[in-house]
Amino acid sequence: MTTTKVEKDMKVVTDAHEVQVANLIAEVKPWPSSVPDHVFQEDTSMNINYGSAHNIAMGQNNFQGNAKQITSAGGTLNYHEDNQITINNLVQVYITECPRDDPRIRNTKEADARACLTALFLTNAKDDRENLILMKGSIVEGTCEWIKTDALYKLWRCSDTQLLWLSGGSGKGRTMLSIFLAEELEKIKGVSFLQYFCDNKDEKRNTAVNIIRSLIFQLTRLQPNLIDHILPAFEIQRESLFSSSSFRTLWRIFEAMVTDSVNTIYCIVDDLDECDETSLKMLLENLKALFVTKLSKAPACCLKLIIVSRDLPRFIPDTLLNFPRIRLDVNIDIYRVIEFKVDELAVAKQYPDRLRVYVKEVFRERAQDTLLWVGIVADLLRGCESTEVEQALERFPPGLEEVCARMLRQIPNDRQLRAAEILRWVILAVRPLTLSELSAAVNPPPSIVHSRDEVMRGMVKYCGYFLNIQEDKVGIFHQSAKDYLLRTTPDSNPTLELFRIKKEQGNIDLTQKCLGLIEEHALAFCKVSHTKYPPLLSYAILYWPEHAKSLAESEFFFDLSLPFYEKKSPFHLPRLFKQKCWINKLNKKNGNGQTALHYAAEQGHEEIVRLLLENGAGMKVKNRYGERALHCAARQGQKTVVQLLLEKGADTDLKSGVGETALHYAAYCGDRELVGLLLQKGADTMAKNFSGETVLHYAALGGFEAVVGLLLEKGVDIKAKTKSGDGAALSSDVMEGIATEINAKNASGATALRYAIQCGNNELVRLLLENGADINSETNSKTGRGKTALHRAVKSIGDGELVQLLLEYGADSNAKTSSGCTALHLLAGEERISRDSFVEEKFQILVENGVNIEAKTDSGLTALHWLLLEKGVDVEAKDSYGWTAMNFAVAAAGQEAVGILRRMLGPNTSEWTLYHGRFETEKIRAHWTKIHWERRR
Repeated sequence: MTTTKVEKDMKVVTDAHEVQVANLIAEVKPWPSSVPDHVFQEDTSMNINYGSAHNIAMGQNNFQGNAKQITSAGGTLNYHEDNQITINNLVQVYITECPRDDPRIRNTKEADARACLTALFLTNAKDDRENLILMKGSIVEGTCEWIKTDALYKLWRCSDTQLLWLSGGSGKGRTMLSIFLAEELEKIKGVSFLQYFCDNKDEKRNTAVNIIRSLIFQLTRLQPNLIDHILPAFEIQRESLFSSSSFRTLWRIFEAMVTDSVNTIYCIVDDLDECDETSLKMLLENLKALFVTKLSKAPACCLKLIIVSRDLPRFIPDTLLNFPRIRLDVNIDIYRVIEFKVDELAVAKQYPDRLRVYVKEVFRERAQDTLLWVGIVADLLRGCESTEVEQALERFPPGLEEVCARMLRQIPNDRQLRAAEILRWVILAVRPLTLSELSAAVNPPPSIVHSRDEVMRGMVKYCGYFLNIQEDKVGIFHQSAKDYLLRTTPDSNPTLELFRIKKEQGNIDLTQKCLGLIEEHALAFCKVSHTKYPPLLSYAILYWPEHAKSLAESEFFFDLSLPFYEKKSPFHLPRLFKQKCWINKLNKKNGNGQTALHYAAEQGHEEIVRLLLENGAGMKVKNRYGERALHCAARQGQKTVVQLLLEKGADTDLKSGVGETALHYAAYCGDRELVGLLLQKGADTMAKNFSGETVLHYAALGGFEAVVGLLLEKGVDIKAKTKSGDGAALSSDVMEGIATEINAKNASGATALRYAIQCGNNELVRLLLENGADINSETNSKTGRGKTALHRAVKSIGDGELVQLLLEYGADSNAKTSSGCTALHLLAGEERISRDSFVEEKFQILVENGVNIEAKTDSGLTALHWLLLEKGVDVEAKDSYGWTAMNFAVAAAGQEAVGILRRMLGPNTSEWTLYHGRFETEKIRAHWTKIHWERRR
């Protein structure tokens, strides 16, 4: 038996529900389901909005669904791009950069990378863009070109300015400008280009988490080595990493990928105002913090972002107040579009020249700089003969709202009630409805000739320009029309007031319809044939809470005398968990091995967890990933549920399928209170997962200084009491045990110190060093790379504070990797010269701390940079292939290096000197490839 999609928000549950559920659980077990599986299965081709609060389990189901679509053609993603790339190809590119001397590690990474990318993928942003072009039409030739000469845009392109806001009202051509900019920016060579087009009716494109997911996926496609930033978290959280509750973790990953990018990143996000408001506010605050406080210190790490949106909600302009802004309210393209549209009409309808000129004048006068007005009126004039045009134009008032009002007033009186009902359903529905669903909602009159869908298609036309039908789904033609219909100010015109949607009353109507369908069909105890279930039933079962929970008078629906709340309702308990009828036993699992207890624990529904436990739900039942309910609650930071489960006897040291305990999850969440709670119950601080990672690894990976401090403190307390009885003194073997814990390595040789450096948390690094972390440990020794903490620090974006800190604590400035590279070699790597504005500061720190500036790698390579030339490096030193360091610098950094070398060697330096050795390039191409990857690592 398959499961439904799961919704997070159960706040519509009242105390009365809980009393009923307590009695209900014992009675529903033996009943057969009256609803077949297919009723709960949404059309996989449908864009379904599960709401901003959908939970992990539903996310897992969605990812599986996507995976099926992705792998239906042999495991590939079919990109409509010249350089088509598949997930398999992407993984193979990534794996070629992994060390080959340990096949087990390589195979594990390959499997994890494939699973991670499959779960990460949502939609192809370029396909979304192409669909917008199909829907809105191609860009009129010559329009949007003005942006390329705009002073603020040019400043954004050519300077360190990193965020540019393009704002404009409805119908001002924002999306077409976004498409134009996307097409322009993706042509630029040597940069990584990302794009995202929000859509408030598409659940895959309307939340902050989904925006970040898409940008992360696009970055990995362009730079496969950046997958390294996702895998540590994915190994812990698996598919739940990509759930709606994981924004903080995903943001941290995105931030790390941006700062570690080899290329400058250009990114455009269109219609950001269509993102769910709660998550949008969170996203904007993080973007502001990123650009104002973090990237401002290292502008060369270079994420250059364009946000395109309306001015609403109000917090958008408030948050972006101090960033450069181009206003689109005065539309520069309007006259060019008018020329194009009217000329097109004149040819099609054979306008005389005088009429053509007159129509253009009327358009310019009444459009009010709104491209949408031009498009609507031009389309409406297509139905008029040239002799009718002048009279028709008199009926089109200026401004978009007036045109919307006129179109509504034109609906015949006998169709207005039906049209108003259709518009109400389309506007308020959680996701786009099909013709069949809309037909079940408004119940059109039967026809002996036409099908219900055909009748419904005809009735949708009552609404004129407001609605469109695409692939059998009914949608609103533009966000501005939705805004007009949802306006809150009453209208003095009775017709317009009839069409104005009162949101609360509309949601009451929709909720009543949904509950009516449930009572009539889902609660019919097999008295109704399964073939007669209405198409809207699955929508009603899954989404009635989304309509009910927004109502101020929601108690109206909780009359316990209604059939929906009858004691022996086979639907009540499943709906409570947003699952289909798990009525045979409480420990019934879905395809991911999740039980009702897993779901309730994840979402923090303490009373539901208590009810399930009191009625026999198993705490030790595992899901697909070997997780018990305690794991799920800890992973999501649900302290009250963790407390309850511990009181009921949950074992803190049981491990998941990859060896994690609940303490691992709590540490990764960064919740100090939750970690403390588990430690009080005796959780093992030394527990390791199957990759050898301790709880300390997990806390350090998240950059959580407070949690690391607590773990170290608790570790000392436990060992002190074990060895000395009263904890008053620490013996040498206790201190040795603490040192062992803090320097524990995972299967790849990584320590907690490496993860702290990766997070860029200097205070956490200091804390670990003060507690005995081995500063010169080869953090990746098992892979043969041999990098120390200092190697990692010089490659991180940011100033030299971390490098200085490590040297103060005794880092060996001349320590070499397995290929003979010192920290200085890595700092002189090709991407550092052009991207890290703090290179000179780091060089200075290393030189002042005794680094050997003449050190050579195993290939005989010396580090080269203009600062080193001042310190006396031998410019003519050659490797075993006869290349000087100058040759490598020029080959790696091109004109950037040429400019640096000219400044350092003097103005008389010849081109031959700078490019000496280029003619031997073909001869040693294989060697250069080796050196390039050596430096990159």
